[in-house]
Amino acid sequence: MSDNNTNREKLPVSGGYFVPLVSSGADREVSFVEIYRMLMGARVLILGVTLLSAAISVALAFLMTPVYRAEVLLFPVSEGEGGSGALGRLASDFGGLAGLAGIDIGGGTKAQAVAILQSRVLTEAFIRDERLLPVLYAGDWDDAARRWKVSESDVPTVWEGASYFAEDIRQVIEDKNTGLVRLMIHWKDPALAARWANELVSRANNHLRQQTLERSARNIEYLQAALKTTSVVEIQQVIYRLLEGEIKSSMLAQGNKEFAFQVIDPAVVPEEWVSPRRVLICALGILVGLLLGCGFVLVRHMVTESPGASN
Repeated sequence: MSDNNTNREKLPVSGGYFVPLVSSGADREVSFVEIYRMLMGARVLILGVTLLSAAISVALAFLMTPVYRAEVLLFPVSEGEGGSGALGRLASDFGGLAGLAGIDIGGGTKAQAVAILQSRVLTEAFIRDERLLPVLYAGDWDDAARRWKVSESDVPTVWEGASYFAEDIRQVIEDKNTGLVRLMIHWKDPALAARWANELVSRANNHLRQQTLERSARNIEYLQAALKTTSVVEIQQVIYRLLEGEIKSSMLAQGNKEFAFQVIDPAVVPEEWVSPRRVLICALGILVGLLLGCGFVLVRHMVTESPGASN
């Protein structure tokens, strides 16, 4: 056994726990009591670091721009649930025959409606129509001169705006148990957040309604042409039933503004922001400052008491 192990100093503490720290000349085990005394001896330094960190966190918390959240509660309505149940039954009864004929009688689904709500096509059209790029990238836009402050190569594109909007501003959550969908918009202007949320729902409804109208128009035209080319009574009956379903679908789409999404609770202007969480930021600042102060004292002790420190 080496001399270091035989001559190692043991400091008794409650429970027999020791924390090894390097000391001058030989290894020595330092107890929690000694660490506590060391930290208490440097309490002024630790308190100063903690207060500095707390001040920085408070400044950051109050300098950060508040972000508000506007929310719309929706219920996705498929075409069958919207009143064209007959068309849905026709799709199951004659879907194979219609498919062979090149007719699409499949109604919109909830999954399709949710996908359209967060699609890039809808987002880019919304940004383009509402001219949102100067709003989304306000730091790069000179509102007085009505032009970009950055070089032409750095001017944000609609594609970049749509990516930013999808990742940081819009959030869509679907509850699998209830089927309800929550569309949330996070933005620094509460009035804009509420307006964008409601407008996106309206655009999704209009987009899917227009798709249905165009599909029904194509199918009706095709079925009417096919009706003139056959004299078989059974086929004529099938075509008449398909025509009836398409006409019903077209009529429901024209008269129903909430075609794909039924608005349960529209977005209103929020009065409280969701971020930054100032209390949490301040608490974390205090904790980080305390840990930094204690860590600095312990590291300083290890460096000053190490064997090479005297050299």
